[in-house]
Amino acid sequence: MDERKNVDEGAYVDLDDRIEPLLERPYWIVDMLPKQVPAHSDGQYFRVEAYFFQDIERRKSLYAQFARVMMKLNCYVGIDVRCSESRWISNPDPAFLFDKILFNEEGERSVYVLFDNRESLMVLHDEDTNMTVYNVRADLSELLRSLAVSEGLFVWSPSVQ
Repeated sequence: MDERKNVDEGAYVDLDDRIEPLLERPYWIVDMLPKQVPAHSDGQYFRVEAYFFQDIERRKSLYAQFARVMMKLNCYVGIDVRCSESRWISNPDPAFLFDKILFNEEGERSVYVLFDNRESLMVLHDEDTNMTVYNVRADLSELLRSLAVSEGLFVWSPSVQ
């Protein structure tokens, strides 16, 4: 039995309208690094980032960590997911979500996840080595940190550096 539920047509428009205002809210970064790399660092951030994208298996390994964070979050709160231009799906089947986050289909560019009664937004773009989470309540921020740590990831905010 297919566990996925498409969000009805009227709600689909409403959910799209939720994205833009949430992108203006405070945000947190779910990342493989524990804090933001300074602009004039002596390190080689961009070469390390490129390393993850040179090999599909390295990229998929990183994105699998993000997928597991999303799936674990979905154990606690309902989520609505949209992959690029596809339709919103409420509480998608974990295998479906995992496949979408790995960007296995041609043309997939972004995954949007609304959660916390659609008051928070998680965004993953297929060209990033991090995931951005907008407008997260303190209690969910702590949960998100715990879930990220369980996957070897970190959560930080550019405003709290």
